[in-house]
Amino acid sequence: MTRWDPWVRGTLAVTELTRHLSYEPLGSDSYRLHYHHLEISTTPSAPLQILKHAVLMKMDRPTPDFFAKQLTHVQSWAELRDERAPEILAQIDNQFAFVGAVTGLNVSRKKWTMEWLLVAIQLTIEVELMFKHAFASYRPVDYSPQVQPIITTPGHSTYPMGHAAQAFATVVALMGLLKIPDSHPLRTQLVRQARRISINRVVAGVHFPIDAPAGQLLGETVGEYFLSMSGIPGKGCFFRSFGPSGSGDDDENDYLGDGPMLPQGGYVDVAPLALGPASRYLTKLQELARAEWDLP
Repeated sequence: MTRWDPWVRGTLAVTELTRHLSYEPLGSDSYRLHYHHLEISTTPSAPLQILKHAVLMKMDRPTPDFFAKQLTHVQSWAELRDERAPEILAQIDNQFAFVGAVTGLNVSRKKWTMEWLLVAIQLTIEVELMFKHAFASYRPVDYSPQVQPIITTPGHSTYPMGHAAQAFATVVALMGLLKIPDSHPLRTQLVRQARRISINRVVAGVHFPIDAPAGQLLGETVGEYFLSMSGIPGKGCFFRSFGPSGSGDDDENDYLGDGPMLPQGGYVDVAPLALGPASRYLTKLQELARAEWDLP
């Protein structure tokens, strides 16, 4: 495995992860992410056997009226553009500098960790785009020309927020790799970074506030699935759901600043899901990553 170029290893790893996933539309406003573990049987009458199946995530789309009412928050948050512009520009394509500020993550000294995390991010991108395509929700600028985003509006759906999904998947992955408890101050800082990255996308004018918590819960789910497939023992992978709640312009749907870890409209099951065996390939990759840290 170590003989191959990094892009080859990354492609193989993402393929290994995505082959266990499938998607299910429930009408036009709901979408589900499924996990399934299949094995090839020697019995000709039943060549495939589904040994494990679980629903990982269910998400509901806000109505156009809900999005329209959120324009009040989008235009209000625009006041922060002057002070947040450097961050917004730096976070367009790369969040690792901000994660590194908290953890000391460095591509020169932690090359396997970086490669392992890039697999998590690429997996998250593939999953989030399926949800975005299914919901096909308009961006803030589509609702009002007064939004005037300060960066280019991406050419895909606003909901759920991809940057939030990637940021929170990274938090979950790093917490699992380094075996950091929820009470550790490093987790607090990583979560604050993920929230700030999410908020900055709304400040920039390319997202609605509701996009952020939807991306958060999707990212946490993908992160847990990634840890499970990487052979890292932990709390497990939990079913989550998210849907809009309230009217859109109420204070509970203004996600600026601190708030509960489980946002309004979110749900996390209390029992972990029963998934299949970990990937030997990903297990080896995370072992190489973990060996780069001074851990017990």
